[in-house]
This record gives sequence, structure tokens and C-alpha cells, in this order.
Amino acid sequence: MELRNHLKRLEYGCRWLWIGLATTASVGGAEACALFAPRRARPDLYFRFARRWGKLFLLGSRCTLEGAKHIPSDRAVILASNHQSAFDIPLFHALMPVSFRWVSKRAFFSWPFIGRALKNMQAIGVVHGSRSEIRGAWQEAVEALKTGHDLVIFPEGTWGDREGRMLPFQKGVIRIAREANVPVVPITIAGSNRVNPPRTKEIHPGTIRMTIHPPMGPATWEGISDEAWLARLRDTIASAL
Repeated sequence: MELRNHLKRLEYGCRWLWIGLATTASVGGAEACALFAPRRARPDLYFRFARRWGKLFLLGSRCTLEGAKHIPSDRAVILASNHQSAFDIPLFHALMPVSFRWVSKRAFFSWPFIGRALKNMQAIGVVHGSRSEIRGAWQEAVEALKTGHDLVIFPEGTWGDREGRMLPFQKGVIRIAREANVPVVPITIAGSNRVNPPRTKEIHPGTIRMTIHPPMGPATWEGISDEAWLARLRDTIASAL
């Protein structure tokens, strides 16, 4: 049993080493290419490298995508997903057929490599606990949507539990959607909590499924409260878990 545990830890270590090397190479490659690219082209350049990074990160895991046809091509949308583990971020980059901007915790902007990539991809940082900072981030998100950028938001704000159960949804997603008058596309991630249990360094073989549901447009929130609409969003996402 002790030998098996040592081998498991060695396996996890090798996988994280690969992920670290893939991250360093991807961000380093983007940084090098950015030196010769016009400033306006840098977000797309970093996004292309992030897509390659996501695929490298997920080597060894089987990933599937269903429902890509549900993403509108004629207007910006909010892509709202449950959040099961650290593998969800590379999953979005590897599988999502459209480019997007993250709505992310501002704390991640200070992380080595990842923080610089987020800034260059024009991610929107949120400081939890600061009402004025949150309102400023919401307004930045609204402006991004009005200028044609899709946004990814995790309404839970952080990972759910090891069993994949979702946390309560925060109101930011519906407040932004109402103000920008854009549809919300519900997305279900299933299985990443088993591949990489949240708040652990474990990595197990397995399949991660991303399911994209039909968009929930402005007509779906007319005449109902934020709480009632969030319950509908939550039920839609939970239907594919």
C-alpha cells in the first residue's frame, strides 16, 4: 500500500511537471511573438497560444464537447458555467469554438505566467468583498459585451465540492446580462472534479464533458426576480451533470 501511494504521488508529480512546462512554454512563446506584433493584435495572439496550452494541459484526459451549435454567431453572449476544478480553465481554451474574455478573480493576475496571460487577453478582474470594485468590474463586463466580446463567468465564484455539487449562484451574471441586454449561454462541465478533485493535486484518468445548452435571452428574465432566473440557470446547468 505504501509503495502504491509513492507511485501515485510520483505520477501526480510528473503530470504537474508536464503542465508546468506546457504553461511556461505557451506563455513564453506568446511573449516572444508579442514583441513583433502590433498592440491591438496581442489579445488574439495570446488567445491562440492559450488554446494550444489548454490542449497540452489536458493531455491524458478525454474531453468531449456537445452543443456548440447553441452559441449565437451574430451577437456577444455570456458563457455561464459551473466550476468543478482547476481543469475547467484549460478545458474552455481547448474546446470552446469561439474566442472570449474571462471574468476572473483579480488575485489571479499576480500569479506568475498566468497573471500576465490574463492581462494580455484582456480578462476582467473582480475583487470580492469590495462593492465599488465589483461594480466597476460589472461595468467593464457590460462594455466588453457591447463591443462584441463574449465573456466567461463562473456564477458560483469558485469550485464546488469533490462530488461535483454546485454552490449557490451569485447575482453578477444576471445583473450584467440585464444591463448589456445579451443572452446567457448555460454550460455544464461534468467530470473534471473526478479527474482533478478540487483543492487537491491529484490527477486521475477520466472523461470531462462540456455541454452547451440553448441560450437564455432577455425574454427569459422579463417579469421575474434575479433569484428566480438564477434558479432556472442553475437547473439548466444541473440537468447535464
